[in-house]
Amino acid sequence: FRTSVTGQWTSAMAARTHKDLNPRFGIMGIAARTSDPEATVGLGLNISADTLWQFNRLRVLGYASSPDAFPVVYCQSDTLKPCFDEETESYLFDLPCESDSVVVGFHLPEGEDFTLTGLEPLSGRKGINYFCSGTNGASLITWLEKCPDLERDLKLVHPDLAIFAIGINDSACKAVEFDVEKFKERYRRLIALIRKQSPDCAFLFITNNDSYRYIRRGMTYNWNGPTVEKAMFDLAEEYGGAVWDLYEIMGGKDSVLKWRDAGLCKKDKLHFTQEGYVLLGDLLFNAIVEDHNSRK
Repeated sequence: FRTSVTGQWTSAMAARTHKDLNPRFGIMGIAARTSDPEATVGLGLNISADTLWQFNRLRVLGYASSPDAFPVVYCQSDTLKPCFDEETESYLFDLPCESDSVVVGFHLPEGEDFTLTGLEPLSGRKGINYFCSGTNGASLITWLEKCPDLERDLKLVHPDLAIFAIGINDSACKAVEFDVEKFKERYRRLIALIRKQSPDCAFLFITNNDSYRYIRRGMTYNWNGPTVEKAMFDLAEEYGGAVWDLYEIMGGKDSVLKWRDAGLCKKDKLHFTQEGYVLLGDLLFNAIVEDHNSRK
């Protein structure tokens, strides 16, 4: 997908502290606020020129400083006004035709502002809907305590499968400081939120990658990888879930050095390169398909 922005905005992420902006975060963990009546956000999905990416409705997540402020959609020569969905506190737009792109503007009287927390294109067609939720620096506590609209937004998703890859930031500490029971309890709280909206949701836990962690003067090895790995298996057994053992797939302790030397991890020995993330995506996809086919 592609995005574009015009006008003046102030943005924030739930995983960081912001003095000037303290928004209500939702499932995306990110927000942007504008009081500029000329501000717009563009979204384009037709990267591959495939009609499967076209949509005929758009949901705008966010909130206004007053009922007089609201989002609008610029479509051809028309300016579309939203229907406000009180249950999810979101703004719905019915587009006049199938489209693969949209531009969202804002009706903002003087002194008013709008805080945008997400865009959801809708088509109504059968298929797989994929939602990615995460920001740099996020940990379990980010979703549990800094995203008050998470539970509300989960009503929009109703996931059949939740893939958890949270934990690398939770465990970025000395081994003696890592409380594994608190780590698992926070996962239980997050799972309870999801099950409240989707009681039959399945869970897939991804273990931490082999990694280093930041210290004041550089990086040092993160010894908590195996501890998190065992915790994920414990949670999977507790909830009847599955585990994709990234720590083992990489090769276990010190394997991140080999991945770095192969150009798949960055020099910080923590984050992957673009090639590394693509490889991980392919490996995970293949694992899910192979497991599915083996059960037929």
